[in-house]
Amino acid sequence: MATAQEFINVARSQVGYKESPANSNRTKYGEWYGMDGQPWCAMFVSWCFDQIGALDLVGGKFAYTPSWAAWAKANGCWLDREEKPQPGDLVFFANSVRICHVGIVTRRNGTSSVSTIEGNTSAGSNANGGQVQARTRGYGRVGSGFWIAGFLRPKWTAAAQEPTGHPASSSPATGSEAVNQVQRWLNNNYNAGLDVDGEYGPLTKRAIVRAYQRWLNSTYGARLAVDGIWGPRTRAATRVIKRGQTGNGVKLLQAALICNGYGTNGFDGIFGGGTDGAVRAYQSAHGLQVDGQAGRDTFSSLFG
Repeated sequence: MATAQEFINVARSQVGYKESPANSNRTKYGEWYGMDGQPWCAMFVSWCFDQIGALDLVGGKFAYTPSWAAWAKANGCWLDREEKPQPGDLVFFANSVRICHVGIVTRRNGTSSVSTIEGNTSAGSNANGGQVQARTRGYGRVGSGFWIAGFLRPKWTAAAQEPTGHPASSSPATGSEAVNQVQRWLNNNYNAGLDVDGEYGPLTKRAIVRAYQRWLNSTYGARLAVDGIWGPRTRAATRVIKRGQTGNGVKLLQAALICNGYGTNGFDGIFGGGTDGAVRAYQSAHGLQVDGQAGRDTFSSLFG
């Protein structure tokens, strides 16, 4: 029986693939489908299902996202945007006219966003971007130019709903216990007053930024307002954190990585190989310079 773990592994192995030539929509996924040269986000997802012999779980292969969403609704596989997606679900995006794009959920980030792998996208384009990329997607406002319309849940085996065992250097966090650990640490060390619910929402994000501001103040005399807002002064006060360092600065970096879906094997305040790999994976997925060092750009992406 195919599993969500296998499905995500296949999708992750394709990250970085680009259509060739650029702006042609020509890909191995379109060639496999028989519609090369056409928009290919749905064909990419269909191809991933085919690689593990699981097209039967999602109604076969699709190239047109509205038809796939309609199939999900007609066959009891549709989740509204208010419901909780799981790794291995499909996420459907809409514009002001119709459903227009599809990706693969790798993690639910509380009520604020989902981590995804998508075809025909790029860091600068919501859809039709010409690449396979890992993205982080906010839910958006219903009826706006681009927003999450809902999800399709394949009929995975129960044990396969939450992928496990990913290395910290390349994989999202699994389940909510990693976020629980971060929340407990923030409560115990920074009096954050968070509900330990495993949800990476606005309150947890703000608590991490507040703790980071306190750390900058106590360690470097930054004199920042401890308000949990990532603004120009906090960005300017940011110090580079890199391999070999230890302490609460590293631990706050690890907390932010964990809550964004990276670095589940490292929450010890030691910047070793696992944290280095997690930083590099995050940088690669978010269009940043991949140097393994957390400076202003990386912290701004994590906290901004």
